[in-house]
Order: sequence, then C-alpha cells, then structure tokens
Amino acid sequence: MKVHICRSQAVDKKYCFVSRHVSPLKSPISRGGELVPVMQEFGVERIDLELDEDRGALELPDLLGNGLNYLVMRSHVAETIGREFALGPHETAPIALINKKKRVHSSDYVVVNPHGRVECLDLERSQMDKNDPEFVRLLGKYSLLESAIPVDRDIFRVKGLAAGYLFSGRLVDFIRAQQYTNFQFDDVPVS
Repeated sequence: MKVHICRSQAVDKKYCFVSRHVSPLKSPISRGGELVPVMQEFGVERIDLELDEDRGALELPDLLGNGLNYLVMRSHVAETIGREFALGPHETAPIALINKKKRVHSSDYVVVNPHGRVECLDLERSQMDKNDPEFVRLLGKYSLLESAIPVDRDIFRVKGLAAGYLFSGRLVDFIRAQQYTNFQFDDVPVS
C-alpha cells in the first residue's frame, strides 16, 4: 500500500501561514486527542488561529500551513474528503483566521482531527531517538510496516512520529486531481 506524509507546515510563500493558537484552551490536537469536548468545556465555539504576517501572504489556500501540527483545511475541502474517503474516528472543528489586530480574515476553515495514533512503525528500519526511544529522532529516517498500515483509513497519524499526517495513495491522487492548493506530500517508505 502506498502512503504519503502531509506535513502541516507545508507552505507556499504566497499563502497565509498560521503561527499561533490564540483560543483560551489547551488543545489536544497534536496528541490525537478529542478536541470538541475540550471546546465545550471551555465554552469555545471555534478555534482562533493567528496569521503570521511575516512568514505568509494573505492568499487563502485549501490547506493552511502552520507550525502547530494541525491539519487545517477549507471547509468544503474537508467536507468533500470526509464524504468520499474513510477517515476513521475523527472530528472537525471550526477555525477562524485572525490578524494581529484580532480581526477575522476568514472563517471558512476547519481543523480535521483524526483520533489516536496507529502503531505501524518498522522499529528495525527506523532511527529512534536515543533520549526518547518511543519517537523517531528529529530528521531521522523511518519506515512503516505494510502489514500494520490501516487499510480502512485514508488519513491517520503514526505512533512514534512527532509531526505529520499520513494520507493513503488514493486520497493523494484525489487531492492532486482536484488541484487543491498548498498540499505537499512526501512518499513514505514501507517495508
């Protein structure tokens, strides 16, 4: 099975880039935890993300680059993908892009939050961190076990990889055919 990694920080300089999460809650997104119950607990209806006006322009892409390890897509893109592909346990939550003056630049985005992390790293072919042996070292090489890759999910996270989302080959083909903007994919080695 062919899989690709989509890193949330992918950004073309002509597009908006998000630098900070400014909503009044601690987000469990980067760990694969549930977000909506936390939003409800804090009485938050949307997540406000601040645009980095130094690193990005004001053009709005289909995948919003960010340094938060969030998978932020235009609402209609996320809806189409959710309708056409198997995302497994996940949730979406509304996003507002705000500028430094706290004005809303766009509210046409959602964060797609696949729950949990899949155990499919090939530990023998992955360069694990010596200080934290549960994670692949920063910029280290890794490989996935083909037999452990979920065939029933088109977007997932991998236990042991600190950042990035794995997309199935069929979803990557669809995104490319639709010409959705600002998606950057790298092939993932599979053993």
